[in-house]
Amino acid sequence: MKNIFLFFFVSIIYSSNSQCERISMTVWQMVKNDDYHKVDSLLLPIEKQRKIQHWPNDDNSKIILKQLRDTLTKQIVLSGKKLRSQILGEKFDLKRTHFSRCEMDKDGQVIVYLSDKINDYSFNFQTLLIEKLYLVLPINEKSLPRTSFVVSNNEKINEITCTDNGCQGTYQGKEFINGSDVAHQFSNTMSAKVGDQLKALYKAGKYSKVDFDNIEMTTEGMGSGTVSYYLKIPFIKVNEKCEAYTSFDHVGGWNHAPALSQRKEQLQSALIQGHQLNISNLKTTKEGLQEYWIQWKNKTAQAECE
Repeated sequence: MKNIFLFFFVSIIYSSNSQCERISMTVWQMVKNDDYHKVDSLLLPIEKQRKIQHWPNDDNSKIILKQLRDTLTKQIVLSGKKLRSQILGEKFDLKRTHFSRCEMDKDGQVIVYLSDKINDYSFNFQTLLIEKLYLVLPINEKSLPRTSFVVSNNEKINEITCTDNGCQGTYQGKEFINGSDVAHQFSNTMSAKVGDQLKALYKAGKYSKVDFDNIEMTTEGMGSGTVSYYLKIPFIKVNEKCEAYTSFDHVGGWNHAPALSQRKEQLQSALIQGHQLNISNLKTTKEGLQEYWIQWKNKTAQAECE
């Protein structure tokens, strides 16, 4: 998908996660509501722009800077509308879509994560500190559906393989591409594959569930810019069909605690009435990836288990 890069100034200094969230949520609310009247709150006033760039204090400078500001405003609105159109085109539910979190990598890219309870997606912007903070906003039309995993052609990815005993695979490549946490997307891909395999086994009468205790998870090279992320999700056979699980998901974070309570709330609507989520203990790698793995009885596949 084509990324849209916009450059504009903000008048605050990025120094805390709360500011990361405030800016991210402002941008997201503009896109979600298709209402861009708060764009000005993200733009540095013309007089401050003039001082930072050491332009002369005259009418001509102010006219040029105002024209640049107006052009940037139009580009921001246009990219926001394109992102919104992209989200709607991929059938994301805007009413249920919410801001999950934002992260900043070592290069100053802020990644904004969103979810509509079924799918995740992200957009990103770049921060650079030059006297004042310059905020570079690519409203990037890169959705992260759980059912697909796409990286650029020069990245290597070993295909996930599944058997009656479990699923395993490895992602090898960059941690971030255009600000998107592509390595961590592999957890989404694995979750979808595991869920599909559990449903197939259930349909074949091979009732199974994930063996949380023996999950293997390594992230060699994480933090260096390139990572080898290995996952092995083993299964256990169960005797009765309603002891089996047929849906699988995760919630995780790199060097921060996963938002488990938020994910539990998001998944409540997916549960059969009276049933609960089955959640693993926190799994961690020595490089700092933290994951909770979650399984439950699929409403459709196991409707007879109500």
